[in-house]
Amino acid sequence: MKTIAILALASTAAAFAAGNTTALVQGPDRKLSTDAQVQSIQNDANVNLECHTTNDGYIQTLKAGEYSASKFHNCFRTSEQIFEYVDALVAQNPTLLKKEKISTTVRGKTIYAYKLTSGASKPRSLYYQSLLHAREWIAGSSNLFTLSSILDDIANNKPTAADKFNLYFVPIVNIDGYEISWTKGNRLQRKNAHEVDLNRNWPTDFKNDEPVPLWSQSYPGSGAFSEPETKGIGEWLHTKNSELAGWVDIHSVAGLILYPYGDSTELIGKGEDAKFQRLGRNVADAAGDKYIPQTAASPPLGPLFGAFDDYLYRKYKKPVLTIEVAGAGFNPDVLTIRIRGTEIFKALTQFAEEVENFDVNNTASDVPLPVLFGNAEYSMPQVSPSGSQIAYLSADATSGVMNLFVHDVGTPSSAVQVTFEAVRPIRFYRWAETSAHLLYVQDLNGNETFHLYVVDLVTMTTVNRTPFPNVKVLTTFQLTSFFNQINRLTSSRRPQEVVIGLNQRNPTVFDVFRLHIVTGELTLLALNPGNIDAWVVDTDLQVRARTQHDDSEVWTKSLWVCNGDTWRDLASWGLDDQVEPLQLTADGSGLYITSTLAHTADAADPSPQAANPKRLGRLLLWSIDESAAAVTIASHAEGDVAHVEFHPVTGLPDFATVESFGHAKIVLQPAMQSDLAVLAAVAPGTISIVSRSADDNKWTVSIASDHHSSRYYLYDRTAQAVTLLGLERPLLEQYTFAPMQPVRVPCSDGESMAVAAKLPMVLNVHGGPWAQDLWGFNPVHQWFANRGYAVMSVNYRGSKGYGMRWLNLGNQEWGRQMQQDLTDTVHWAIGSGYVDASRVGIYGRSYGGYAVLAGLAFTPDVFACGVDIVGPSNIKTLLDATPPDWAHMKKAFAVRIGDVADAAFNRRISPLFHVAAIKAPVLIGQGTNDPRVVKSESDQVARELFQAKHDVTYIVYPDEGHGFHRPPNNIDFCHRTERFLATHLGGRVGPRPSQLAKDTNLYLFRDQLNCAPMWEAFPNGGCWILKIKKKANVLGKMWQDLLFAVIGEAFETLNVVGIAMALRSKEDMISVWNADNADDNVRFAIGEKLKEILMLDSNTLIEYKFHSNSIRDMSTFRNAKPYVFAAST
Repeated sequence: MKTIAILALASTAAAFAAGNTTALVQGPDRKLSTDAQVQSIQNDANVNLECHTTNDGYIQTLKAGEYSASKFHNCFRTSEQIFEYVDALVAQNPTLLKKEKISTTVRGKTIYAYKLTSGASKPRSLYYQSLLHAREWIAGSSNLFTLSSILDDIANNKPTAADKFNLYFVPIVNIDGYEISWTKGNRLQRKNAHEVDLNRNWPTDFKNDEPVPLWSQSYPGSGAFSEPETKGIGEWLHTKNSELAGWVDIHSVAGLILYPYGDSTELIGKGEDAKFQRLGRNVADAAGDKYIPQTAASPPLGPLFGAFDDYLYRKYKKPVLTIEVAGAGFNPDVLTIRIRGTEIFKALTQFAEEVENFDVNNTASDVPLPVLFGNAEYSMPQVSPSGSQIAYLSADATSGVMNLFVHDVGTPSSAVQVTFEAVRPIRFYRWAETSAHLLYVQDLNGNETFHLYVVDLVTMTTVNRTPFPNVKVLTTFQLTSFFNQINRLTSSRRPQEVVIGLNQRNPTVFDVFRLHIVTGELTLLALNPGNIDAWVVDTDLQVRARTQHDDSEVWTKSLWVCNGDTWRDLASWGLDDQVEPLQLTADGSGLYITSTLAHTADAADPSPQAANPKRLGRLLLWSIDESAAAVTIASHAEGDVAHVEFHPVTGLPDFATVESFGHAKIVLQPAMQSDLAVLAAVAPGTISIVSRSADDNKWTVSIASDHHSSRYYLYDRTAQAVTLLGLERPLLEQYTFAPMQPVRVPCSDGESMAVAAKLPMVLNVHGGPWAQDLWGFNPVHQWFANRGYAVMSVNYRGSKGYGMRWLNLGNQEWGRQMQQDLTDTVHWAIGSGYVDASRVGIYGRSYGGYAVLAGLAFTPDVFACGVDIVGPSNIKTLLDATPPDWAHMKKAFAVRIGDVADAAFNRRISPLFHVAAIKAPVLIGQGTNDPRVVKSESDQVARELFQAKHDVTYIVYPDEGHGFHRPPNNIDFCHRTERFLATHLGGRVGPRPSQLAKDTNLYLFRDQLNCAPMWEAFPNGGCWILKIKKKANVLGKMWQDLLFAVIGEAFETLNVVGIAMALRSKEDMISVWNADNADDNVRFAIGEKLKEILMLDSNTLIEYKFHSNSIRDMSTFRNAKPYVFAAST
């Protein structure tokens, strides 16, 4: 089978398990049963109670190297028999095993620990205890089976946990309760002789707010350490603090690996959560597919107050686990003793391995890629105009694709999913003024031909309101159009209408329409003759102003305003300045703009302003009457006014932001100062208003910093109350990230530029190039810093944010002075002692990708490697292939970039013609459907590099456009990137994407498929679906077998067109796709072959779904039906 895409295939190797075989030790008198043969005997305790009386003689037959096969493990044993057995082990192994008193019970029984030391005593020890809860007999037997197995391995010269640690085994803590559980009618005794739960009697910081009655099975006692058992053990553990490196408390019967905290859902922080997650996951993997790792506070057991593990972790800050032995109840069959014992032996052995590395490769070295680049958990919450509901973005649990959810204000638990996109994530959305509709835009596989969709929250239906083929919609919120703008989308005066642009009449320009979101009716507001760049709409959704350009060689732009039916030219400027209209005043008499024009007394400004030598962007209020007076509202000495926040009712500007050396706000209304002060007290960081209700009483707010992602809050202005809505990426909270330090770097021509430097080099070049690197949390920056690199992001000349002078200095400097600014930055970093000159890489997207190729070609001795993502290689072919609606910008490109019709000039600045000079390895990533930097740009440079036998890797994603917006693709390329950088620069590689839990899709399809697998490509086909529970340990093996089968054409029919694997939070899915269901017998043969390849038994549930139904449901897996393996008759 030929393939066009194997996404993340190389990273699945870690998931290829050898199966789920478990090695069991078989006793001489009993044939071991599998779990399928063992049934719990909950209602018949006599079998377990009498077993120990009919299997005497285990002491006499004890033999070194065969303890785990002893008759002792054929039955559950009384406390007397347990101590008799362990004492016999001590007697037979006096140099290995020693007995030590650690506490006493209520009834005066002595609690012993048995210290196992192999060879010389070790400086560190581990502690394994069981039977805090008396009825959990399987926990005690599993602990003793582990001790026996380790002694056997020592005798047989096999490696054990005792090679690195001394091991303390405490087989019974609650001796009194255990003995009570052996008396008639008391088999389920849990507590000690005082009727106190010994796993609720440890001192912890968190208290249970609900008093526990005396009769409760979880009664914690009169106070912490009220019981002699816990008090004595606590004191003994304290004396061993310098020696003990970790603890495990063994319970039953939930099949869980639990780690702190049990009494709080709050994360530990400072990287500890990631370490415990790794610890729990690896111990669970060792124990087998019946074990699931989670925090102890999680259902079904949490919350737990006063527990052993919380106490020890809070006091000593060392690794501790609670292991809940798997099983069906508290009175399991004796046949399970060795089965469960083997699982716990493996778990405790793995625990020792994990403790050895618990503090190695922690926060600074293994932030998983999906944590940084996977789906956000709670993103961009927006309050409805009515102030009653909040919409937000999160991933669909089945498809793993970002969709819209809505919940009532104050009750996040009421959230319901309202969209069901199954391929491309929703990235841009807004509320309609009705508060009953949501609006979002969506394209096809990254081609940026966006359509506008309307979600009706009453009928729960979604309609494409711009269904016209090959027509783009332009809105205020999609953030993908640089050169065509409309300032306003909605107005409360026309709640059921929105203003949009459509290039239906002419693909090169956008005409302006009002769209009725309920009926779909379009009303033309203005035709674009071809030279309009931006439109200004008032609150009646009428066009009132515009900017336009002429066709002269100097490409002059002008601002026009409309009073009544009369249009008038208000101002003109050239490409060396910038004017952006923002919003009309409430009475329509003035227009707020940002402008880099000087506005001195010689202009129309009634109050003379100082000259503007840097041509910084300032906020102005420009009168649109005959006076044309302009008043400066806000300005900053170091940077452009980047964003203006307007009041939704008054239309006045509340504040302006400046992004220069950090983030600054220029507050313009006194009331806003008070609001921002309240929000600033919540948490340090950059405050951004995400949305505001129509009456401005409720806001959704983001607070982020350079070292953590957004935290979203609901702000009630009347009450000045702030409520946490959610964390964008809560898993990031457990890691410590590097701060971002802005610095100025001198340029070789005497200029200076702003650089965001991250210290302990990968030079990260922003795209645009007329864009800006900002201070704040940047996952790419933190990713590189986390892997051990210094990171520098350069606002080279041509970047925005520092005035038009700096931007204009980049004119016709592609590959020249703009590139030299990057080289100067590297030299500065080397000269400052931050980086090794021989290990500098360059990374960038779009223009940044061009800078990568240019850096490797024009300065081949500066960079050791480069990563180019959707970067142009030949500037002429780049501009020849720009989207039709960019046509009016070609003159501006000629001014900014230069005349690429001049072949000599184009050859000078285009890396494609300098491939021979490249020395360093190159990694190139490209989306098939990129409309800006078309695929041929990467194809041609990759071809030249291949033909010249350069070290080049070229990755193409068929379902992407300009950049990688589907998390599985982005994460896959990030993993390839970090492996590439580690090879050539020596940094670290984090956890493999095959370890991502959810939201990853892997697929392998025949070569005629030119995009990601879509139902529409095979409308007459369908797919078999096999759902696999988490921790089943068979997913990797099944996927591997299927890969080999389809590559080797084992299905023996072209009707099988591909296979796919979807990793999700609750269960994973493997699917096999066929193209045509016309012949039931062919389909039957494929199904039978699938059973054979995967070695499925007759009880395995497989589902099948027709693609026609998937198209209707917008889901491959939802509503799938059980597949019947039967030929037609």
